[in-house]
Amino acid sequence: MNVEDFRRDIRNAGALGAGIDLGYRLTNKLTTFMILQTMKLLPRLPAPTWPVASEGIHHRFLNESELRRYAREPVNDMTDGFLDEALAKGDRCSAIMDGNRLVSYVWCARKPTLLTRDLLLEFDTDWVYRYKAFTIPAYRGRRLHGMNSTMAMRDTVGLGLKGCLCYVDVNNYSSRKSLYRQGYVDVGKMFALRITGVHLIRVDPRCRAYGLGLKPL
Repeated sequence: MNVEDFRRDIRNAGALGAGIDLGYRLTNKLTTFMILQTMKLLPRLPAPTWPVASEGIHHRFLNESELRRYAREPVNDMTDGFLDEALAKGDRCSAIMDGNRLVSYVWCARKPTLLTRDLLLEFDTDWVYRYKAFTIPAYRGRRLHGMNSTMAMRDTVGLGLKGCLCYVDVNNYSSRKSLYRQGYVDVGKMFALRITGVHLIRVDPRCRAYGLGLKPL
């Protein structure tokens, strides 16, 4: 944690929240310990209006050839290895574009998805699981993730699904704040602690209604 991270925690969660974040990070230097706040987003009308950076900003889903091209640009935080896994299970990339430039994206899954290399996140496939949300540094602070959520929800409704699920680490206060602003609400928490190669897992009963769970591999 650097000084700017600590200051951001103070702004978003106060001194206690900043202390929790520090302790969470220190624990994860010794072992894998996760407290995950699961959240859901339901279709709602009217859709909120999100500020955009220019008239060239628009939403669409990217095909494989486009994704392979963007993966060659380090700023996009995407690798061919990741694409191999995501595309093999039918995941889709919901993207915000500025002209032909990829500026923000989130991945949408309909099948269980790796949380870590040895831990699988499961969920009811009547829902879409959204993960790996990313905005390139030059476009952060413009609420493009919120715009992406609103636009991609139209696709979710078109597929006859109930809505979107996601999770956020409990110490990621800025992301939680953004998700609440988009209309996400809390479902329940999931806990995972890895000790000498064995996972100790606890899932809030409220998560079960959505098929949410963690499965060691």
